[in-house]
Amino acid sequence: MGYRPGRWRRAAMQGALVALALGLTAGSAGLVGAAPRDEPRREPHFSHRGEFPRALVGLLLEARKSIDVAMYSMAVGSKRDDPEYASLRAAGEITVADALREAVERHVRVRVFLNKATTDVWNRKAVAPLLACGVDLYTCGRTMHEKFAVVDTRHVVNGSGNWSYGAFNFYDEDWVFFRDEPRLAKVFADEFRLLLEAGFRVTEAPAEKTK
Repeated sequence: MGYRPGRWRRAAMQGALVALALGLTAGSAGLVGAAPRDEPRREPHFSHRGEFPRALVGLLLEARKSIDVAMYSMAVGSKRDDPEYASLRAAGEITVADALREAVERHVRVRVFLNKATTDVWNRKAVAPLLACGVDLYTCGRTMHEKFAVVDTRHVVNGSGNWSYGAFNFYDEDWVFFRDEPRLAKVFADEFRLLLEAGFRVTEAPAEKTK
């Protein structure tokens, strides 16, 4: 196997991510001379508890500047046409796609990197709805199995599960919100940038395959 600069860069970055996530940086490990900082706000969520979709929608609705999402698979349903939409929104019961659309309408930059969006049998179907939401959509030809988001360059959502109906309702999954952790957010933002460099933008839905 030949030398791959990208792989080594990513390995180094992931090492830094692990150190940050475990609280082993100088600011959080209580080392002598370390600058004090607020306690991080870390919120674990588990699919069997059922509250993650509402918490996620709430975070996305709070976004003011940017949302970057890297996702292997993603639900793109909408409740926008439901006559009770306002009530559903107040209860956090709208969909992720609805929350992303509202973010775009607030002039928040929303970028989604979706695994094999132009070739995967399921993700191909997500392209048109995501573009209709106004997001900047990206993909690549190889498998991208990451599942994270960076919101306003300060908050991170990371976990085992996709943002999909199956993950929300049927599988045993976990997600963690890292709130107000800009250093950790930068590590994930750098990873997102590497994904963008390796991928390409999708501007239209792929043509339907004919038999």
